[in-house]
Amino acid sequence: MHFKWTICANIHSVQEKIILSYFSHPATTESVIKIIDKLKNNMTCGPDLLLVRIIKEVKHEIAEPLSKLKNESIEQGICAENLKETKLIAIQKNKIALN
Repeated sequence: MHFKWTICANIHSVQEKIILSYFSHPATTESVIKIIDKLKNNMTCGPDLLLVRIIKEVKHEIAEPLSKLKNESIEQGICAENLKETKLIAIQKNKIALN
């Protein structure tokens, strides 16, 4: 699946168009199970308030609906608001002293 979005951004007081391209392979039941298996077994909940241990216990029951949800979300260009948020942290590179 390949999708393109056009975003109008106000950068330096100039209206600019930014075209974002996103490619994603369709999710399968097997790929969702592999991702769930890779989750760390910590005791804290994520934003969904579910423990990883519980997700792993029901992975075979939820893998197919999750793969369908992911594929339909990408096809329709719909994404939950809290998944659109991100934190960007600028990290300054170390300066190498020139002798």
